[in-house]
Amino acid sequence: MVRHFLFSSFLFSLGASLAFATADGPDFLQTRDLKKGEVLCLHTEHNVSSPALGCVPAGARCLANMGYYPETGDAPPPPGTIVWAKIHDAEHNLTGWGMAKWLGEDSGCPVPKQ
Repeated sequence: MVRHFLFSSFLFSLGASLAFATADGPDFLQTRDLKKGEVLCLHTEHNVSSPALGCVPAGARCLANMGYYPETGDAPPPPGTIVWAKIHDAEHNLTGWGMAKWLGEDSGCPVPKQ
């Protein structure tokens, strides 16, 4: 009985750790599925009605990921939900919300020294 409890506790803590690790998302993003000349506009809030702050071009890389809306953890968002990512484009000193469907993980970025 004690072994079963300890093993169950271990599995629970392992599952919680894995869920936390995957829920964080990648550190950096890049634009994807945009044609040459197209841009991803960044907004002040996570909706298209909010003012646009500026745009990042197709092929933009090393965009710092600052979080997603809605936050659903590991669960997929409900059908029809627009997922937004808050990103920072250091090259253009621009931070705002962009539609996540136009962004993908960018694993080739240098990690800033602290």
